[in-house]
Amino acid sequence: AAYAAVSRLIELGHKKIAYIGETDKEERYNGYCRALEHAGIPILKGYISNVKLSSEGGYQGANILFDRDCDATAWFCSNDMTAIGAMRAVKEHGLQGIRIPDTGGYLHYQHRRY
Repeated sequence: AAYAAVSRLIELGHKKIAYIGETDKEERYNGYCRALEHAGIPILKGYISNVKLSSEGGYQGANILFDRDCDATAWFCSNDMTAIGAMRAVKEHGLQGIRIPDTGGYLHYQHRRY
């Protein structure tokens, strides 16, 4: 599913795609990497936030990307909780003009009802 999601972002024209989530032995990270490699897009360490799969991890991961001045046009979050934390960081950075997913591709995997 991660491979398909990142491939879709690439189809939409995104070439700078960040990753927020765990990387060690993580199937979704492997799918992210395979999709980029298949499209001939380099995997840039500056676009990777290796954080726990949680709301707090997503929040920290987004802040890591902001601190790096990451210029990614899309973020792939490993799960819903990670995406929720990342969205909180986006809001706190005063980026109200960003409409998810209208402004950039912002996908996550593993849908949950709340």
